[in-house]
Amino acid sequence: MGIFPFRFFITVSLGWYNSFKINSLILCCFQKLIMKQNPLPSTGTETVPPTKKLSARYLSLDVFRGLTIALMVIVNNPGSWRSIYAPFEHASWHGFTPTDLVFPAFLFAVGNAMSFSMRKFEQQPDSIFLKKVFKRTLLIFACGLLLT
Repeated sequence: MGIFPFRFFITVSLGWYNSFKINSLILCCFQKLIMKQNPLPSTGTETVPPTKKLSARYLSLDVFRGLTIALMVIVNNPGSWRSIYAPFEHASWHGFTPTDLVFPAFLFAVGNAMSFSMRKFEQQPDSIFLKKVFKRTLLIFACGLLLT
């Protein structure tokens, strides 16, 4: 199956039809992510230098987060706004639809991920934590500038 369906989904959902550089960047990032999580099997003959231990990831949290983001994209881009599939509309007042669960599910996933990721900063000084926060803030801001 490969990485193509992920790249196609992101490309189509975000509307980057004609940008070869962005598609290549997305493909490169996904390939690196997959190789990091699923390294190629070793034949036992080559010598491998000691590497940093990969952090343990919670597959269930990753799947939940991915499904939430996929639902978010589908809800925000239903195709024709005149003929929306009923479960993808917000409930008028009473009850709820799957659309009304997207944001709470996203916050649940973020809260869980933060509880796991903040444990590694408990024994480190605040400067390392703040450096990571500012670096991530600048990266997200730069991505926003590039996409607008």
